[in-house]
Amino acid sequence: MNNKIVCFLDESGDLGLKRSDYFILTVIIIKNKNEYILLKKLFKKIKKYKFKKELKIHNEIKSNKVSDKLKKYLLKNLSDFDLNAYSIIFDKTKVKNISILKSNKYFEVYLMIMNNLFNKIKLENPFDLIIDRFISRNLENKFNIEFYKNQKINCKIHHSDSENWVGIQTSDIIAGACLKKYMTMINHLLKLLETFINFMNIKKRITCSIAL
Repeated sequence: MNNKIVCFLDESGDLGLKRSDYFILTVIIIKNKNEYILLKKLFKKIKKYKFKKELKIHNEIKSNKVSDKLKKYLLKNLSDFDLNAYSIIFDKTKVKNISILKSNKYFEVYLMIMNNLFNKIKLENPFDLIIDRFISRNLENKFNIEFYKNQKINCKIHHSDSENWVGIQTSDIIAGACLKKYMTMINHLLKLLETFINFMNIKKRITCSIAL
């Protein structure tokens, strides 16, 4: 990782109809290499010392696998970092054409939400975008091309497994905290994010944005 801006993207929830009413997409933006080194050190401290026993059976820190105590510790420490985080909330109950969510068009819906997110962020400088791999490798190039079509930005997309990047794991924890708040109205985790995270809701726009 050089001194170019690096964004890490991950999600929580699903794009189907059965599991949850919300789908959360979160991106964190890290603007310098030293900040990422500090983030890696924080994760090392969590894994080897603070929560060693809990993480014995896990290769990574994932929102749906770790305790609230660990999440709170991580989020509290993140407030000291020089990073920005943005979460976009997709309220599936507001979608008029629910056949979209019943189909195999998750690829397109994910792209639509992702485009909404980056349209609001408006990054101007070149950056790398590292996405938690959620599609097969043979579709990654198509995904990238479709994203570039809708964005006038200078970025290079990488699809990678989350266990390789603490940045993706950080996005996952934030997205998971957002989802828990919207699903259960439990917001004790969210309060720890207020100093550095921006929340966006596209539930009103979603009905007119999807044309698949």
